[in-house]
Amino acid sequence: METIISNYKAFTNVVNIFVRYLSIAFFIIMVIDVITSVFMRYVFVKPMVWGEQVAIYCMIWIAFLSASVAFRKGAHMGLDLLINNVPDVIREIIKWIANTLILGFLFIFTIWGFKHAYAVRFQSSPVVFNMSMFWAYLALPVGGVFMLIQEIGVIINGIEDEM
Repeated sequence: METIISNYKAFTNVVNIFVRYLSIAFFIIMVIDVITSVFMRYVFVKPMVWGEQVAIYCMIWIAFLSASVAFRKGAHMGLDLLINNVPDVIREIIKWIANTLILGFLFIFTIWGFKHAYAVRFQSSPVVFNMSMFWAYLALPVGGVFMLIQEIGVIINGIEDEM
């Protein structure tokens, strides 16, 4: 059992690093896109029609990917007032209930996200090179999968402060 826990911790470390680099890549693309859009609009007076949409899609991906990093660090909003003022036994029961509800929500969210992304696969963005909206909506289930992975890691290993 101990090897499974240590292997899962190593797996979540790799996933966390991958998600961080992917988020950084989307952020760099978004910054370059916004700077280029501003430059094109005000210097050349020739605005890029697709610049704003690319920035929005990058921001959506960043939000859903980085949410999994926040799960790992325990950075999502919570109510510590209740948890800190109850006996240890009740605290563990509340944590178990909360983690079960979070897992259930993330599972439903991920399934729904895949169904929704699949449903909009034939819709295209007229502004961003006729890109299928599948790619924009895929951020939901992909983020959901990474959040599930990190939430299971939090349940097994607790909240990580490193990285």
